[in-house]
Amino acid sequence: MILKAGSTSVTTTFVMRLAADGTAATGLTATDFDLQYTRLGAAAVAKVDATLNGNGVGGAWSASTVIEVDATSSPGEYRVDWVDAAFVAGVREVSLCVKCATAFTEFQRVELSPDVNVAAISDDTAAADNLESACDNYSVTRGLTGTALPAVAAAATGGVAVRGGAIPDAAADAAGGLPVSDAGGLDLDTALQEGMFESGMVYVAEGGTASTAWPYGSAAFPTSTVANGKTIADANNIRTLHLYGSLALGADMEHYTFVGDGHVDTSDLITIGGFSIEHSYFTGLFIYGACGNATGIQNVSHFEHCIFYAHTDMHAIVHGGIMGGACTILDGGILALDSVDFGTLAACTLTLQAPATCDITAMKGTLTLAGMDGGTATISMVAGSTLTIDNTNSAGTIAVTGSGTVTDNSQGGCTVTVTTIETAAVAAVAATADTAVVADTAVVADTAAVAEVATTADTAPTAVVADTAAVAPTAAVAPTAAVADTAPTASVADTAATAAVAEVAATAAVADPAATADTAPTAAVADTAAVAAVAEVAVTAPTAAVADTAPTAATADTAPTADTAATAPTAAVAEVAAVAAVAAAADVVTALKESTGWSDEGVVTFQTMVRVLYGSARGKITVASGVYSVWGDDGTTLLFTFTPSTGATTRATT
Repeated sequence: MILKAGSTSVTTTFVMRLAADGTAATGLTATDFDLQYTRLGAAAVAKVDATLNGNGVGGAWSASTVIEVDATSSPGEYRVDWVDAAFVAGVREVSLCVKCATAFTEFQRVELSPDVNVAAISDDTAAADNLESACDNYSVTRGLTGTALPAVAAAATGGVAVRGGAIPDAAADAAGGLPVSDAGGLDLDTALQEGMFESGMVYVAEGGTASTAWPYGSAAFPTSTVANGKTIADANNIRTLHLYGSLALGADMEHYTFVGDGHVDTSDLITIGGFSIEHSYFTGLFIYGACGNATGIQNVSHFEHCIFYAHTDMHAIVHGGIMGGACTILDGGILALDSVDFGTLAACTLTLQAPATCDITAMKGTLTLAGMDGGTATISMVAGSTLTIDNTNSAGTIAVTGSGTVTDNSQGGCTVTVTTIETAAVAAVAATADTAVVADTAVVADTAAVAEVATTADTAPTAVVADTAAVAPTAAVAPTAAVADTAPTASVADTAATAAVAEVAATAAVADPAATADTAPTAAVADTAAVAAVAEVAVTAPTAAVADTAPTAATADTAPTADTAATAPTAAVAEVAAVAAVAAAADVVTALKESTGWSDEGVVTFQTMVRVLYGSARGKITVASGVYSVWGDDGTTLLFTFTPSTGATTRATT
């Protein structure tokens, strides 16, 4: 029997035979045994009387005890537990002795092996040292420390990829085998990392892993913070970060591109946190918090289809998206918003401060402008939008155009101009229900065809409209005759009359200028304010030059005298007279566009201009199936109809 020197709790077994006949000695008791040991080179240790091992045959060790193993199955076999002192180091051998009065005395020799110290292997001390190191660094899960095997089981997460749950049985570099670098020196980590970032994008997600080590920051293993994403991006020469969830910048992020998935959950806020985002682009993200950009056009940020909530100190160019909450422009900053919907997410108030530029085009939704103390702002509105300029705007200039509803509560120091389709002022046209006055310019075509007008030397003709004797109380024409061969200029601006425009125009019919001193020509104007069936007519001034003397404006109740009667034409309305040989309509169209601010971009048709102008002066014009109906001041009396496609007219009867 061999034991390591210094072993403890040693248990042995002995087979006892009766001295009388050599058969197995069964039924011996512990008191029948004497135990003794002798260490090599030393005197025998005094015997001790054994005692019964009360722990049982399979029980715990107990010094100097004996117990019969099994009298039936193992007759004569006894378990003996020895004291530790018998096996201490210092000798190579110890002899164990078991003595019983009725049985043969039994001995057992035990060799004690010393500790092994291998100083050399094949006379090579380095080999012995290497063996010792290998043994010291051995791991049951990965072999020797320092090898490339992962510290997890093969085929487990993070372990060696295997086929069939075992190390590949194909040759290395063969199909199904381990990959091999033919040239050697292959940096697999770098190669795989570059492949993971091939999209040129670092992924950051709420709930990602807080690490900048590879493979984190990839689509499969997003990192957890924007700051980590920036570190990873900078290390891999990447400028685009994909953001998901509720995240905060945590640092200045200039010259980066941030991409989202069009977040709509209010918890998915990207908090700017007062950091600079100069020259950075944001797409499909939910933006919140203060911006830290410096002023100047070179420092703006760009946003595409983002949602803004309580985003302050904005210095940006924005296309599309939604804005809500209390937002502000950087004082002295720039904000260009195009096609942004205000108030959809939450009521929106935009504090202007004193912007260098604030340009809002195609404004949609409901917006309140506040806190302007300088600078300029221009807003163009789409139909159905609502803009309120509140009383905290104390200075600066706000110009509003488009098709929205505007409420101006600004203080006196803030200059507000509003030109919308709903509230457009028709410049230089002042028409009343009872008086039709053409001032400064006689609006007469060079060759005006006068229909059904009788001219005599003694009596000025009376113009009748639609068999109706409704004559305006003071319908006077005060033409200004140009002196010394100068023809008067046709003008729409600065006149108080509704000019002949678009398919239903006012008719300027000229009576015979040879009126006598006895009777002044009367301009009979019905409730239609001199309306004639003239399609696409532009009104020009006649060349009615009078040498040295300007004509005197005639009034309804005063007859001009012979001394002052000149060749000044008197405006009369003929019976639905068609004015022929009239100059092109472009002159009047141009004048109307200049006076109203309407443009050529299809905001309003020319027919709509006519209807707006006539409606502001008299009654109304309606259109049905290509037929225009002209109504009186009360809006219920039909005066006549006109069909531009055929030139047909009908006169209403009263």
